[in-house]
Amino acid sequence: MKCVYATSGFDLPNGTGCRPCGTTYHPLCISAGHPFTSRRTGRLGLVFPNVRHWANFVCECCTVRAVLGRELGLLGDSELLLLERMRIIDIAHSWSPGTHTQYQSKLTYVQGFEARHPGLNILSLFHPPTPPTGPTIPLMWAEEAYSLRLSNRRDNLPVTYGTVRQLRAAVSQYHMTGLINGHTGSLHRDQQGRVSITPGRATDDASLKHFSDGLSARIGNEAKPSVSLLDRHVRAVDDDCTRRYNGATTARARLLWARAGLVNQFLWLGWLRSSEVFGLHLQDLEIIEPHQAASRDLPAGCGAIVMWLNPETKTSRQSRADVVLAYRTISGHRPGLWVKRLLDLLHTKDPMSHLFAHAGGSSWDSLYFRRTFLYPVLTKLRDTGDPYLRPYANIPAALYSLHSYRRGARTQASKLRGSLTRRATPDEIYEHARWRKSRSSERIDVIYREWPIADRVQLTLHCM
Repeated sequence: MKCVYATSGFDLPNGTGCRPCGTTYHPLCISAGHPFTSRRTGRLGLVFPNVRHWANFVCECCTVRAVLGRELGLLGDSELLLLERMRIIDIAHSWSPGTHTQYQSKLTYVQGFEARHPGLNILSLFHPPTPPTGPTIPLMWAEEAYSLRLSNRRDNLPVTYGTVRQLRAAVSQYHMTGLINGHTGSLHRDQQGRVSITPGRATDDASLKHFSDGLSARIGNEAKPSVSLLDRHVRAVDDDCTRRYNGATTARARLLWARAGLVNQFLWLGWLRSSEVFGLHLQDLEIIEPHQAASRDLPAGCGAIVMWLNPETKTSRQSRADVVLAYRTISGHRPGLWVKRLLDLLHTKDPMSHLFAHAGGSSWDSLYFRRTFLYPVLTKLRDTGDPYLRPYANIPAALYSLHSYRRGARTQASKLRGSLTRRATPDEIYEHARWRKSRSSERIDVIYREWPIADRVQLTLHCM
C-alpha cells in the first residue's frame, strides 16, 4: 500500500509544497487501537483488509496536511492523524470481508489480462494532484471523535451509530440553510434529497456513504430501547400515589401526589410522549363526566377525557392532535378520579397554566417524574421479587425514558388477559398511537374515516 504522494509530494493552495511522505504500508499494519473499539470478532474493523489491489491510497499524513494546508507539527495534529487512520479503515470496511476476498482475485485476473495485452488501461486511475480536502473529511473526523463518547442512556456503554449520525444531520441542516440563503433559485434536490449545486453540502459527498457503512458496522447501531412497563407496574405506582395522597396532611402535598397519579394514568392510557404530557395546560383538557355520556353519544355511564396535545408534535406538525381516554376503564384504571382530584386542588384557573408544574410554575419533565415517582416504586417491586424486574440491577438504566409506558401500553392493548374484555383492533391502535400517516401507502378508507368520540373511547375502555 504505497501512498500516491510517497515520492512526489503535492502543492498547497497558498503556493507552498508538502514534501513527499515516503509512506508504504503492509495492509495489516494499517491498524487502530485504544480508544477505538470494535463490536466485531477479533480485531475486525480495526485493521485494514489484507488486500493486494487498492486504488489511489492516500496515507493519513498526506490527507491531514492537505486539509490543514500546512506541514504537521502542532499539538493537536496527532489526534487528527489517529482520526484519519480510523476513517481510512472504516471506509475500507464498508465492504464485507467476503467481498474483498472475492474481488481481489478478480482484480488479479484483470491485472494479468492487462499485462497480456500491452496498451490496455483498465485499472489505472487519474491521480489527483493533491489529496482531497473540503469539509467532508473533517466532518468524518468529528464523527470518529464523537463515536468515542459514552451514552448516558445505555449505562455508560459506547454510543451507537444512530447517535453519531445526528452530527451529520445537524451539519446537513446547517449547510442547507446556508445554501438556501445564498443560492435561492439555484438549488435542486433529487428524490434522495441530495443538492445538485456545486459546491453542495458536505453531507452529500459519496464518500460519506462508505464511511457510514464501515463506522456503523464497527460500532453497531443496536439501540437498546427502554424496558416496557407492565400493567401491574402502573397499578403499583397508582396504589403508591393513592396511599400518599390519602395520607397527605397538607393541600400542597395532596396536589403533588394528585399530579403524579394523573401523569401515571395519562402516560399509560394515552400512550403519550413525555413532551406531550408535560406540555399539557389546563385549557387542553375536556372532561365528560359519566352522567354526561348521553350528551356526547357515549355508552351509558361512560365518561371520557379529551386531551389536546401540543400544537406541534412528533407526528403532527401541521394540525393539533387529540387523545380520548375513558373516564374509568373496565379494568379499573381511574384517570377521571385523578383529574377531579387535581382540578379541585389547583389554585389557579389560568387556562395556560401547566397541569404538571413545580411550585415556582416551571413544568415537570421526564427525569423528575421518573426519579421522584416511578423508580422508587419499581425498585421496591424488584427487591420484593417481581420476576419481570428482577434481572435489572439498575432500574434507571433499564427504564431510561417514559417511552416504557408507551411500549408497554401498546403491547397491553393487543392482549386479552385479566379483566380486559377484548383486544384492540389494528385500526384502533393506529389511531390511538397517532402514528404518522403516509398517504401514498395508506388505504383510502383509512384516510377519509372519521372517528367519533364514542368509537375512540373504546380502546381504553375495553382494552386497557
